[in-house]
Amino acid sequence: MVTLEKQFKVTTEQVFCDIGYAPDSEPAPRVAGLINDHVDGAQQLVKPSYSYLIRRVELVHGPSVLLENGAVFHGEVIARLLERAEEVAVFALTIGSELEDEAARLAREGLILQATMLETIGSLYTEQLADWVETRIGDLARAQGRTTSRRFSPGHCDWDVSQQKTVFHILREDCAGIRLTDSCLMIPRKSMSGIIGIGDSDITDYNPCRTCEKHDCVGRRNAKSP
Repeated sequence: MVTLEKQFKVTTEQVFCDIGYAPDSEPAPRVAGLINDHVDGAQQLVKPSYSYLIRRVELVHGPSVLLENGAVFHGEVIARLLERAEEVAVFALTIGSELEDEAARLAREGLILQATMLETIGSLYTEQLADWVETRIGDLARAQGRTTSRRFSPGHCDWDVSQQKTVFHILREDCAGIRLTDSCLMIPRKSMSGIIGIGDSDITDYNPCRTCEKHDCVGRRNAKSP
């Protein structure tokens, strides 16, 4: 597990957008003030950490991907994602539990709006950390003359959330301090796990959103991309 000293930054504009305000509009002054206060205070509650392991892709057959040491991922999208990959980076990351603990405290006190804002800020920090980890893995791969796929997490498209168990089995004790429940929820909740394919050939061009009809999906990526 790597604990980062790096500080990420969430802006009030990002929060406005994430809670549904149009780019050319702003919330009422009271709401804007609350958001500013929570954005300023949230950074002290974020404790980012991550871990990842590289595993060789042994075989892609139908909707199944066999990795070294016998782990198997199942799913049409995952098989397509990794069909040209030689290796896969399996990762887990979290911003820790302090922010969600504070949001829970606010909710218990009846401060639902403030708790919701803090939860939103935590989700934005988690996404920033995921982008950073994805970039780091990509940079390490490119330094070896290789390419990487988009990152993908259990629960996306047809990749069943139960595959979290396989991800955490691969990582074993090195799960960035994240615990997986029997129902495959991660604790702390502001966490993410998943995979990134690594290959000698160009494996950057597969985007499952291009053919997906679920246009209202919150995880949808730019479908104009390949």
